[in-house]
Amino acid sequence: MYLEFDPKKVDYADLADNILPAYVDIFESYRAVIYDEELLFADFEKSRNVNLRETILRFYPICFYDEELCLRSLHNPVSEIFDRLIQNNIKVSILGNGIFINYSSKFFTVQEADEFDSKISTILNH
Repeated sequence: MYLEFDPKKVDYADLADNILPAYVDIFESYRAVIYDEELLFADFEKSRNVNLRETILRFYPICFYDEELCLRSLHNPVSEIFDRLIQNNIKVSILGNGIFINYSSKFFTVQEADEFDSKISTILNH
């Protein structure tokens, strides 16, 4: 399911802190992210011919990945990912059967999202 919104017209902090976690819980999601749609274009080539049910291509400032996806893509359980992110001062929590990264209450630009992805990928050796 995709939901589109204008970050200038919604309470982004409420969306990240309350609404997205509620959707994850209600729909028992395996993946949930908030991103600038420009990232779709930036990631198009590397996402082609990839099974997104088994792969995490990018870490978003607001994202959720369930245990099974973490095991398939990162080869680590949620508990280990949680510990590594907490040790690096990343705002993260366990949500249901997955990991919920809620790094910032502001909407990230593409460049900021790229920098965040690089940071998390380095921490998790991804």
